[in-house]
Amino acid sequence: MSEERNRDLFGEKPDARQGGGAKPGRFANRDRHLTTDELELVDAIKAAASGLASLYEKAPAGRHTSIAMTELETSILWVVKGICA
Repeated sequence: MSEERNRDLFGEKPDARQGGGAKPGRFANRDRHLTTDELELVDAIKAAASGLASLYEKAPAGRHTSIAMTELETSILWVVKGICA
């Protein structure tokens, strides 16, 4: 997704799913509205991960490379969840 689309998706305002008392938690069913700085951080993390994934794809295919890619995906999932919580 482009940065502009992310920022304009809700017009800088939370939608019904994001409004009010969203509480972070393991099974939270609501997301909170991210600030512009948080969106930029998430975009930068994903861009850096994409570059690293491109390098991984140049490595010989095999179990180790596959595990490395999975762990990269997992680490991005968790860091973005940490920002969004």
